[in-house]
Amino acid sequence: MSLSEQQILDLFQKHLEGELTDSEKQCLEREAAQNKNIEVFLNYLEFQAEDSIEDLEIELIYEKSRPNSLPEDIPQSTPRNRPRGTKKIIWSIAASIVIAAITWLAVIQLESSHPEEHWSVMKTEKGERKFFKLTDGTEIWLNNESTLKVKDGYGKRDREIKLIGEAYFDVAKNEKLPLHVHTEQTTIAVLGTVFNVRSYPEDNATEASLIEGKIQLQVKDDDKSDYLLAPGDRVVVHHAGDRSTIKNLPNEAVDMQVHYRKMDLKNKDGVDFKWIDNQLVFNGDPLPAMLRKLSRWYNRVIILESNDLENEEFSGVFNESKCEQVLDILQKTGVKINYETIRDTIYVK
Repeated sequence: MSLSEQQILDLFQKHLEGELTDSEKQCLEREAAQNKNIEVFLNYLEFQAEDSIEDLEIELIYEKSRPNSLPEDIPQSTPRNRPRGTKKIIWSIAASIVIAAITWLAVIQLESSHPEEHWSVMKTEKGERKFFKLTDGTEIWLNNESTLKVKDGYGKRDREIKLIGEAYFDVAKNEKLPLHVHTEQTTIAVLGTVFNVRSYPEDNATEASLIEGKIQLQVKDDDKSDYLLAPGDRVVVHHAGDRSTIKNLPNEAVDMQVHYRKMDLKNKDGVDFKWIDNQLVFNGDPLPAMLRKLSRWYNRVIILESNDLENEEFSGVFNESKCEQVLDILQKTGVKINYETIRDTIYVK
């Protein structure tokens, strides 16, 4: 026996409010089997309900805004529950127009089978770092002046991430859903591993450093084979002929798009990912790149007024709380670098 329009409306309203019993759901499903429009709307509601209970894809655990010591223990994340009152009000309003909307939604469903993608966004400013977990347990440190986007449905339909800047990933293993990290120049495929990625637009390069596991790196707009990284591998992908950020690479590698080099994972001296331990690292960085790191780390405006030291390379690990302290140490090591601070702006000569 078919249900009346009012009965269908009542069932939809209970469905929207999460109060539908198993037997009532079976009744609604029988109606849906006989009426294509009801089936389309029921599928739509179930998809929306699944989407609505997905909490924020990014669970912030720790935010660091000053270059001081990190806390010994980072607090564990706690699940966030969205207020349900507002949702019920919205659902009740929606239920009142269910019948009128069924036919319209059926047409829309046929015209648009691919809904617009949405992304959760986490950002850091200069001098700021953040540590957070994703819904699948993946842990991420986000370095200064960086943006990370997580596609809605992460961990259920796929695991897609976009990165501008630098991040350290400890990825939860999921063989069915590989994690993909997209940068301007590369796509990195991951099953479960630990790695660091740096991809600032002004650096014109993407660097991937693998600590544990394995990753597959694909260079965009490149018909060559993918690059499989082993622990200790560091890969730099750069624009051919760009020497501004790769002074530390051999001359013969400058015209290459992809370059490998090995890291010392036992000592971890000079490796870039020590920033997660609150240590600023220069690893053969040319002066312009070194100053950009300083600017991001300490949230200071630094202006380079001379090109005399442009070919100078800088290496070292620093824990200093002030930008000027780092420059003073570099001076004491014999580097002929001069600077002046005017109204909180540092001019390097």
